[in-house]
Amino acid sequence: MAACTAQGLARRILSQALFARTRLPVISSRLSSAESASDAPSPAASAASVRLSDACVQQLRRLAADGSALRLAVDGGGCSGFQYVFSLADLDAPLGPDDVAVERDGARVLVDAVSLEYIRGATVDYHEELIRSAFRIIDNPQSEQGCSCGASFSIKIE
Repeated sequence: MAACTAQGLARRILSQALFARTRLPVISSRLSSAESASDAPSPAASAASVRLSDACVQQLRRLAADGSALRLAVDGGGCSGFQYVFSLADLDAPLGPDDVAVERDGARVLVDAVSLEYIRGATVDYHEELIRSAFRIIDNPQSEQGCSCGASFSIKIE
């Protein structure tokens, strides 16, 4: 029982910290080479572990014709503790100081460094159904479980 309480407390603390982060203003700039030369894995190296499915690439290339890129973030909330948030961003907008661009065949996804840690190893997909079409995250090795609609997840606590 104590382990369950400790995990719940850890999830609440992480959720509150992540939720507080989302309210900070974003300052536009690019990552410098000095920042990526540290001993920790660089955001660009972590971005390589995020994959874009063929369906995602096709839809993003259609959107890129309109000058849009996909912005992906992880926020506190949802029925499982964290939720994926997708929005459109200007393709030519400069990257924020902690933003990483994941690109494949002309498709571009922008992710901040904090959110990237919660989706490292996952695949960004685009799925069409009879009643909706949406971007989604599939095969996220950082998540322990998710809700049935796939919009929220809980993280693995090691």
